[in-house]
Amino acid sequence: MGQFVSITDTFYIFDIEFYQKLFADNGFMDSLKYFQDTEVDKNAEESFNSLNRESRRSDNVKKQKEELVDNAKNENEKNIEVLKKLVNIFCENPCNLWWKKCKHLL
Repeated sequence: MGQFVSITDTFYIFDIEFYQKLFADNGFMDSLKYFQDTEVDKNAEESFNSLNRESRRSDNVKKQKEELVDNAKNENEKNIEVLKKLVNIFCENPCNLWWKKCKHLL
């Protein structure tokens, strides 16, 4: 008669084009990164401004602020890059990933 696939677990649809567009140059993730960086700058500036005048004049405090901002932005960038790599891995060869997970169903 024919072959049928029986789905006995949760069925997920992975829209490859959608995820590729999210991570495309000037796509959603670039905008998200921009807004995250802006928020980090804003929070750092608010914290810095809450210090007394003498502390704000300290070169050491200014340097610490810059380091904290850079570290937070780098962490955001790393997280986005990890997600981008995962999407790219799946998008490069979705059939192999699907086959490894679902071949027992056929």
